[in-house]
Amino acid sequence: MAITHSRDTLPSKSILNVDWANQLESAIRQFVKEKLELIMREEMNFSASHSQLSRL
Repeated sequence: MAITHSRDTLPSKSILNVDWANQLESAIRQFVKEKLELIMREEMNFSASHSQLSRL
């Protein structure tokens, strides 16, 4: 069984795929940005509490 691709619908499907891929990329970038910000805040909080404990 050979796999065939319909050339007639390729442009519209391609546009939809690009739009979907752009939305997915945007969602992933936003997710990663939020997680990195969370990690950075936690790291700053840990460093601040660790430095306070070392002064005792």
